[in-house]
Amino acid sequence: MCAVCVSDNSGAKIAVAVICFSFIFFFFAKYYYQKYFKEYLNKYFNRKNL
Repeated sequence: MCAVCVSDNSGAKIAVAVICFSFIFFFFAKYYYQKYFKEYLNKYFNRKNL
């Protein structure tokens, strides 16, 4: 964490919230990538066809 976030209490809360939301966002992005987008890539951009 930066020195400003540690010294300022509200800044620390904002920084922790941003970090938590980014982890949640990347978790859902990875889940939907594996579920939908990976099948799409394998279907249309198969390595055997290239």
